[in-house]
Amino acid sequence: MSTGSPTYGQPIPYTPPLTEDSYVAAAQTLLDTPLRLKIMSSMLSLASYATSTNATFKAQALAGIAWRDAVWTEGYSILDQVKAGTMVAPTLAAFLSSLPAMVWPTDIMYNFSFCSDP
Repeated sequence: MSTGSPTYGQPIPYTPPLTEDSYVAAAQTLLDTPLRLKIMSSMLSLASYATSTNATFKAQALAGIAWRDAVWTEGYSILDQVKAGTMVAPTLAAFLSSLPAMVWPTDIMYNFSFCSDP
């Protein structure tokens, strides 16, 4: 009967420890992924529209910048608590789920449904 534990002669799977860079990379992916799917190639690209003369592009950029700032503020707050020993390091999934979600300004959004994967 198998208990799910490695037996003699079986390799024990190695899981590298999470580092601050792991959390930072996960947060950056969180920021860039919805943009690749709907609007721009990255947060950097979206932010470049903050001074656009097109009101829709500008509003999207400002909403994205506000989200980016909220994500980094919360993300680094969590990392600071972990470093201070006041919080146990969360899993990457728990870390990402604790970060703010993007809320697009729906009153000015173009229909990007043609950009979505089928």
